[in-house]
Amino acid sequence: MNNLSLLTQSKTTLFAIVFWVTGSLYGAFGTNSIIQDVLIFTLIWTGVAISWNLTAGYAGRLSLGHAAYFGIGAYTSSILYMKFGISPWIGAAAGMFIAAFVGVLIEATTIRLLGIYYSLATFAIAELLGLMARGWTELTNGMAGLTLPFKASLIHMTFTNKTGYFFIALGFVLLCFTTTALIVNSRYGFYLKAQRDELVAAKALGIATNQICIVSGMISAALTALGGTIYAQYLLYIDPDIGFNWYISVQAALLCLIGGMGTLVGPIIGGILLVPLERVLHSLLGGSYGGLAPAIYGGLLIMIVLLMPKGIASMTSKIKTT
Repeated sequence: MNNLSLLTQSKTTLFAIVFWVTGSLYGAFGTNSIIQDVLIFTLIWTGVAISWNLTAGYAGRLSLGHAAYFGIGAYTSSILYMKFGISPWIGAAAGMFIAAFVGVLIEATTIRLLGIYYSLATFAIAELLGLMARGWTELTNGMAGLTLPFKASLIHMTFTNKTGYFFIALGFVLLCFTTTALIVNSRYGFYLKAQRDELVAAKALGIATNQICIVSGMISAALTALGGTIYAQYLLYIDPDIGFNWYISVQAALLCLIGGMGTLVGPIIGGILLVPLERVLHSLLGGSYGGLAPAIYGGLLIMIVLLMPKGIASMTSKIKTT
């Protein structure tokens, strides 16, 4: 078992190094704007999925409310930037702090809820925040949204080409991956997985399961908020339908389910495979054939789930044992 754990860690480390080198080379020398656009979105959604995986994959709490943290990060940095001229870097830190605080409140108030009841509660909270963003026009400009000024400089997190955004998004993925890896391979990670797999037994052994879930939710919320800031700065626009869209939570869940929940590489595999596929299908079929693109995308997802219910990452262990 120890050898298997070491082998898995070696694989994830190697995967991260290859991912970093490949991305860095393309970010430095790539010239195709469309491909860079796809890669940037892939990195952002992969980072959000890794953050979601910390709560759902390792803590065992299937959140459908991570859109709340994403929107908090996007709106906090955007409002501070537009109304007070505060750098989005500082705004990102503020958004992470606020999202972490909200994450603690949500986890603390829903700690007794399990399964679908917890999922529905988190979904409802995210929708409530979206309604607040629509109605609080003095702060958020309502459905008209916020259009961020273009001031090309590193301090404003705004660039004339997509290379800068690429490196920021790549750094976001590495931050999420490293944070998750450090947690999972620590004693805290052992407790986290113990309460996920055997909650009653974990409590009997004296593990503070409630505190563990709250802390994991706080960290997951903060990282997701950072993804929201990067997304808003890349688009230079944010509105309630973008920032608090329920699809954000579903997208994060899909990437983890397809790649492999409760694994370090699962969200990365899911992001690399599914986000480019989704964007290619929409670009090729979205305009001319209406709902054909989501139908094909959904059909492929169903096939993968049926063939590999534990995700693509689980196939590596099956190949190794044969």
